[in-house]
Amino acid sequence: MPRNTQLKRQLRIICRLLGSPNGLPAEGFEDIRLEEHITKKTLHRDLKALEAVPELGIVVLRVVNYQGTRRFWKLGPIGEVFKPTPYLPKTKRCRVCGEPKDIEQFYIMKSANDGRRSACTDCITAYSKKYRLAHKEQVLAQKRRWNRRNRIRLNQKRRLDYREQKLFRKPSKSV
Repeated sequence: MPRNTQLKRQLRIICRLLGSPNGLPAEGFEDIRLEEHITKKTLHRDLKALEAVPELGIVVLRVVNYQGTRRFWKLGPIGEVFKPTPYLPKTKRCRVCGEPKDIEQFYIMKSANDGRRSACTDCITAYSKKYRLAHKEQVLAQKRRWNRRNRIRLNQKRRLDYREQKLFRKPSKSV
């Protein structure tokens, strides 16, 4: 591929980024990709090459949502690292009990839109207890299987715990 074609394409990408203050996903360059008859891999390679030029100040924002990780390219301030501040609500409604609760009442889940699970910790705990009681034999069999497969690791941990307890044990009174 001639070098000037690649430079022309990269210049078009930079112009597109200049016109977009919020950043663009890879789909934002789809028309350039189609006009230039290049693959998505080539487009990503061009974007990575432009990221490597510090004078341009191009940064990649990785946004994690329910569909997975998406990358957005943005022209950032030169010499500064651009870190987006994600919007996190202070409260959230549990999908099981329906009560609005503080965001800290939900377990972390990176693949979720807001980074938290949809059910609160109380509901998940109650569900887990119910499940363990209903499937007692299966849970015990699974624990036995895990203990058998991880016997060495389990014994090492027990030895370490025993040594720590021995250090902090009160001395026995000798008569």
